[in-house]
Amino acid sequence: MKKIVMIGAGSATFSVPLINDLSLTPELSDSHVVLVDIDEKRLATAGNLAGRLVAERNSPLTFSTELDREKALEGADFVLNAAQIGGHSYAEANRQLGTDHGYYRGNWLHYMRQMCFFWELAGDIERICPDAWTIQSANPVFEGGTLIARTRKVKHIALCHGHYGYKYLCTALGYDPEECEAHAVGFNHWIWLSALRYGETDLLPIMDAKIRSGELKLSPAVREQYLHYGMMPIGDTPRMCAWWMHIDFETKQKWFGEDGGMDSHVGWAKYLNRLAENNAKLDSLASDPKARVSDEFKPTRSAEQVVPIINSLVNNVKGTYQVNIPNEGHIIKGIPEDVCVECQANIDILGVHPISEPPFGKDIMIKAILPRWTYMELMVESVRLHDRTLLLEYMLRDPRTASYDQAKNFIDAWFAMPGNEYMRDWFGK
Repeated sequence: MKKIVMIGAGSATFSVPLINDLSLTPELSDSHVVLVDIDEKRLATAGNLAGRLVAERNSPLTFSTELDREKALEGADFVLNAAQIGGHSYAEANRQLGTDHGYYRGNWLHYMRQMCFFWELAGDIERICPDAWTIQSANPVFEGGTLIARTRKVKHIALCHGHYGYKYLCTALGYDPEECEAHAVGFNHWIWLSALRYGETDLLPIMDAKIRSGELKLSPAVREQYLHYGMMPIGDTPRMCAWWMHIDFETKQKWFGEDGGMDSHVGWAKYLNRLAENNAKLDSLASDPKARVSDEFKPTRSAEQVVPIINSLVNNVKGTYQVNIPNEGHIIKGIPEDVCVECQANIDILGVHPISEPPFGKDIMIKAILPRWTYMELMVESVRLHDRTLLLEYMLRDPRTASYDQAKNFIDAWFAMPGNEYMRDWFGK
C-alpha cells in the first residue's frame, strides 16, 4: 500500500479529480490518501466528496483527513502540493496594492509567501519522510522548484498544464493533436515550441509560413511574440512574457482583446467568478446526501499527469511526461544545473530520465531566457538569504518602475500590508 498525502486538499477542484483518477487506476487501488488542509470546513467538504465517490465506484482506496501537516507526512510515499497560502483574496490584495503604487495588477510578490511555504514543506519532507517523492502543482513552479533544488535534499517534480497549448496549434494547422509530437522547453510559464511533428512531417515550417501569410489565426499577442522572439510561446507563456504588453489595462486590451486577457482586472474577475460558481456547486453536492458524486466526476481519467507519474514510479508503467526539474546534466545547454527547467522526461520505477534538448539560439536567449532567469534569481536568492535589498532590486528591474522611491515605497507598503506579518519576520529589518 502506498501513502499519498495531498497538501491543500481543501480545494475539492484539485483533490477530488485526483481521487477520481486514482479510483480508475487499478494498479494503485490499494493506496491510502491523506487529505490535508488548514481550513477544517473545506477539508470536510473534500473528504465528504472523496469518500462518497470511492464508495460509489466500489474502489478499495482508503483515505483520511488531517489538519496536522507533520502528522500526515509520517510514512508518506508521495506528497502532492497544491496549497495556495492566503488563497485568492491574499493574492488580490497584493495585486491591488501594486496597482495603487503604479504597478498595474501588482507583481509576483504574493508568490514570496508561497516560496517560504515550499521551503518549509520540503524541510518537513526531508526530515519526516525523506524517501517520498514530492509533486508540486502550486505556483510559482519555476522559482519554487529552483529554491527547493538549492536548499533541500528531496525528490521533487513540479507540473503545469501549459504545454498542452500545442494542441490548439495542431488543430489550427489541420492535424489531429493526439497524433502529433511536440516539445516545449524553457522555464515554467515561459516555454517555447522546439519541435512539432506529425509522423515524418515537420510542422514548424508549415506553421511559420501560415503565420506570416496571415492564414493561421492567432491572437495579436501570440503572433507578435512569435515574430519577435523567433520561437512559438506555448500555453501561459504569452500571458507572462513581453512586458510591454502588460503595462496597463488599455495596453492589455490591444494585445489580448476587449477584456484584456485573463490577467487583467476584468479577465481575472471572470476567472474568480467561475471558480466561486464551481466551488458552490461542489458545496451543494457535498450537502446533498442523495446526490451521486460519480455523476459529477465521470469515470474518465483527467489530463492531469500526477496519477500516471505515480503509477510509473511505483509500478514501472513507463511514460513520457512534461516536468519541471533541476537542469542536472545540462538537459538544456547554457543553463546552470541548479536552475529548474521545463522539459520532457521518461519516468519509470528507476526514476526520472530527462530528454536532452538543443540549446536556445542566441537571439531568444538574450531577449527572453536571460531576463526571465535574472528575475528568478532575484526572487529565489532574496528568500534564501532573507535579503530585502534583493527584493528591492527585483522591483527596480520592473520596467514600470519610474524611480527608486516608487519601488522602495511599494516594498515598504507591501511589508506593512495586513497578512504579510510572516514576510516581515522572514526578511527581518
